[in-house]
Amino acid sequence: MTDLDPDRPCPHDNFASQVAVTRVVPPGSEPGAVPAQYAANVQIACDDCGEAFTWVGLPHGLSPAQPTCSADQLELRAPLRPASEGADLGLWLPGGGHG
Repeated sequence: MTDLDPDRPCPHDNFASQVAVTRVVPPGSEPGAVPAQYAANVQIACDDCGEAFTWVGLPHGLSPAQPTCSADQLELRAPLRPASEGADLGLWLPGGGHG
C-alpha cells in the first residue's frame, strides 16, 4: 500500500486478486472422484487503497451454465472446464447450435 493523499481519490493503478477454484463432485461420490464441474471464484481490490471492486451486469446466485456474482457483487462465480473437454465456440451464436 502506498501513501495516499486523503484529499484526492485513489487512481486505482494497482490491483490484487484472489481466485479460488471450486471442484463440484456428485453427491455420494468416492474420495478422489472426477468433478462433474468446476467454478472460478474471483475477487478484485485496489492494491493501493484496499477498495473492493464489484462485478457489473451479472445475475446473483450460482449457475453451472453462466457467470454469476455473489449477492454483494464482490465475487465473480464463473463456471469453467478443462480445455481438453472441447469447446462450444459459436454454439451461443444465432445459427451456431446443433439440433
